[in-house]
Parts: sequence; C-alpha cells; structure tokens
Amino acid sequence: MPSRRQNSMAGAAKGRSFDAVPSDMLEKTNAVPRRSSRAITKRIRSYDQDDLIHDREVFISPADREASPDQASIASQDSSRPSVDALDDSYMTDDSLMRAAAGTGARRQVPSKRRRRVRSSVPLSTPVKNGRSTSAQTAPTMAAPLHTSVATTPQDDGIVEAKTPTKADKLRAKQALAAERYEAFPPRPPTFDSDDIPVPFIGRLGYACLNTILRSRKEPIFCSRTTRIATIEKPDHGMPFVLELGRQNAADLSKIIEWNERHGIRFFRLSSEMFPFASHEDYLYDLEHADSELRHAGALCNKYNHRVTTHPGQFTQLASPNEKVIENAVRDLEYHNELLTRLRLDEQRDRDAVMVLHLGGAFGDKIATIERFKTNYAKLSEAIKRRIVLENDDMCWSVTDLLPVCQELNIPLVLDWHHHNIIRDEEQFREGTLDIMPLLPAIAETWTRKNIRQKMHMSEARFPNHPLGSQRRSHSQRIYHLPPCRPDMDLMLEAKDKEQAVFELSKRYDLDNPPVPPEVIGDGPGAKGDEAYWPEGQEARLKTTRPRVKKETLHHEEGDEIKTPKRRRSAKKTTTVDEDQAADEG
Repeated sequence: MPSRRQNSMAGAAKGRSFDAVPSDMLEKTNAVPRRSSRAITKRIRSYDQDDLIHDREVFISPADREASPDQASIASQDSSRPSVDALDDSYMTDDSLMRAAAGTGARRQVPSKRRRRVRSSVPLSTPVKNGRSTSAQTAPTMAAPLHTSVATTPQDDGIVEAKTPTKADKLRAKQALAAERYEAFPPRPPTFDSDDIPVPFIGRLGYACLNTILRSRKEPIFCSRTTRIATIEKPDHGMPFVLELGRQNAADLSKIIEWNERHGIRFFRLSSEMFPFASHEDYLYDLEHADSELRHAGALCNKYNHRVTTHPGQFTQLASPNEKVIENAVRDLEYHNELLTRLRLDEQRDRDAVMVLHLGGAFGDKIATIERFKTNYAKLSEAIKRRIVLENDDMCWSVTDLLPVCQELNIPLVLDWHHHNIIRDEEQFREGTLDIMPLLPAIAETWTRKNIRQKMHMSEARFPNHPLGSQRRSHSQRIYHLPPCRPDMDLMLEAKDKEQAVFELSKRYDLDNPPVPPEVIGDGPGAKGDEAYWPEGQEARLKTTRPRVKKETLHHEEGDEIKTPKRRRSAKKTTTVDEDQAADEG
C-alpha cells in the first residue's frame, strides 16, 4: 500500500487534480492525495455486470449488509455517542414493559457469537424418548435466549442446536415487540399544528437513495452496492472489484433519474455508499474511473431540471473533540464534493447540490462543541463550505441551537419538521408546527443569502403515540401530511417506502405533482409496464416470481385419488464403442 501524508486541514495544502474536469469547476481543496482509480484498473482485471450480479460479496440485500462499514470508517465512531446497535436497542429500554408485552418473566440473553450450541436442561445420562425426558427429576429449566430459534430432534442426545439469529432477525423481532407494546399505549394529546397547507403545491417532492420498484427487479437497479474490507483483501477481488462496484452504481444513477423523470419526480438524494471506501484512509481513490457515468447522470439532471443532494453519514462530525474523527470527516466531505462536482451541473443546479450535515454529539458541553465546529469549519476549503448546510437533529441539536450558528457562519439551515417535534426548546415551542412558524422567515434568509434554493425535510413517526420522544424517532413507512411550508418548497420525504411516500402524499392531497401512476397488480413478475404504485403494506406485490398454484386433486369414481406419475428425467447420453475408440486414439 503506498504511503500517504497525514491529512492537514490548515494552510495551502495542494488540492486534487481531476484530468477530466475543467479547472474552473473545481476549487483547490485541502485533501489527502488519492490514488488514480484508472491506474488501478489498468493493472488487474476488471469486473463486468454479470460478475457483480452473481458475486456473493456484493450485498444487494440491505439485511445482508450488517458488516458493511460507513464511508468515514469504523475508526471515526466516537465513543461518547450511542452506537447504531444502541439505537436499535431503544425499543428494549423498559424491561418491565418488554416482559409484560411478551408475557414472560425475566430472560437470560446469551450472546449468539460466543454461544452457538445451547445445552438443554436434560442431563446427558437421562434417557430421552420422543424429545422428552423419562426421568422424574430433571435439572432446572433454563430459558431460551431471546430472539433465538431452536431446532431439536429426538436423536440429538440432549444437545439442542441453536440457530444464530442475524442482525436483521433481531431487528425484526424488536420491531414486532415494539408494535405489540405500542398497542397498549393510550393516544397522546393532540399537537399544535398550523392550518396552512401549501396546496396547490408547485415545489418538488423528493426521496432518498433507493427506488423500491427498480430495486425489486430481477436485475436490480440501485446505487449502493458495497462490500467488506475482507473482500477487498482477497487476491481475486481487490481494488478493481471495489471500483467496478462504484462504476455500476454510477451507471444505475442515470437509470434512476430517467425513471424519476417518467414519473414526475425531480428531487433525489444520492447515496453516500455509491463509491465504497472512497474516503477510507487505507483505500483512498478518486472517481476518475466513473467520470463518464457521472457526467451522463449530470447531463440528465441539467436536461430535466432535477435537483440532487447528498447527506454524509452520522460519523461525519466536524465538532468532535477527537482529531481522528475530524480527519475522517474532512476526507468524507472531500469525497462527497468530488461526487457532486463530477456531475458538471449547471450553475444554479450546482449551487443547489448541497451536502446536509448534522452537528453531531454535544459531548457534555454545547458551547464548547459549537466553538470547535466554528474552528474546524473555518479550516475547510471554499469548495466544501459552499455546499455544507446544517440540519436540526433528533438527538440533541434543536433549531434554536443551530440558527445563530448558521447566521454567523453564513450556512443554510435545513428544517426537519419531525426532528423539531423530538428535540426543541420546550419552554418556547409546543409540539407541532404552529409555534415555529415565526422562525420560518429567518430560516429562509439563510438560504437566500447564498442564492441557494431552500429545501426542508419531512417525515413522520412510526409510533406517534409513544410516550417517550426517543421512541418516536423512527420513520414511518409513508407520509400523509404536508408541512406548512411555501408552495414552491423542495421537500425531501424521509420514509421507509421511498418513492412510494411521494406518490402517497400526492394521492392524499390530489396534487398531480407528481401524478400517481398505475397500481402494481402483483401477479408476477413484479411491476409491469407503467405500474409503479403499491399500497402501504403490499410490498409483496413486487416479487418477481409468480406464486405456485396447487393443482386440483383428481379422484376416481370410487373416490380414490388419481396419482399422476412423476415425469422422468431424460436418460444421459451413453457413449458408444466407436466414440470410446476415437477418444483412445486421440
């Protein structure tokens, strides 16, 4: 691995040079020098589309990507912030409610990685018959591990094989338990909402990263193919494999933009995982190998007047007290800036292509954290500064915390309506959209000062009646309410069902912006023709295989079942004597 300089944010560090990008479009930045992606592909073989579709190392299923790292690398995770697993465990906070909902007593949870075989309470010396002990006295029964499915057979000699649950299995179990508990909660008091509804809506409704219709095809179209570091280190994969993943992601971006245009959606958030490990300190590379694919996607955005933005991950924090986290964050911002720049958007659309950031953790002292952010922000290149916008989050930073910072540093502020109801100054604002209305002009001014079209985020709680605000963070499948914004607002909908949330909101308010497409019938193979809308909870209609229909059983006149003989396979071709002799002579 070639050696690299340590990242330095200060001073006049040399910027990256992109051969295919005009110099007037890329300002000099303070990035670590990256390897040329084209030079990598010249040395080792490349991968084609068929290789990627059938390669098990490409995690095209979100449930299988449990070990896929964030762009900013695992090292950038700050120990003072709750991890992703800790947030996933938020449903299990109240043990008493959990046990009450599950109808069981306290259970002992066994770590799946450490204990893969669970011994039953039956001693090995005790005879076992039909899966039960014949002895009158047995050892005390040990409760099975939570979320662990156990398979047993009468011939297992008392050994019970435990199937190790995946992270997706655990998450589904937690969500099911949370839904069961949620039914017992009484309705919460009504919120204080504004009566202003921006109808007719002439702005743009957008969605983030993934299209459910295109993703469900037999040959899926999506922009987040990724892999593990262990795969990169395999001799038959390496960096060419990673580069081809990114190139295919960039190629599929054009297909998504074309689909969006056909269905009237002109606002889209690019996936941060489009180019795996492009900002990782050990695998840094530029995006030159996918320059033509990105240029084509940008040309479509210019042609159709589409807006694209990015949202770097939760580990991209400029206010962390950890210098390593700051270095990782700057590399990640450089990567996102290069991604947007290589699209070669028109002047206004390029200004509107912003990078949305959260301030990150408060680290026990909000005032000191804000000062660190100001210091680190001042060291960033101008190319990054002109793209950064800040968003109020659902963990610690409210609108009133960030608005003074944005006004001082000339940074646009993204108002997330759902996050505002979770984290807000409760002495000044009640829950709902009414009390924040007087701040909307000041928020809009942070955008007009930089001549950037304003955008807002809209989502709804999956469990709106949950008494704990921390349990109302999770996004719902669809969105059914327009916020009291301007009618020409660019509104990013953050919902589990992605583009279907756009159609659902348009259908509810009869917006025709975008028009609601024909409904997916769901008789296989998936969405056909112009079908692009499926009702909430009916994602099974996207399956690309027809369900098997059980044939009707035929009976004789006497009532006996007519058994149809199974079709025999054709016999293999036998080798003749002449062929054997010819083979021997050869």
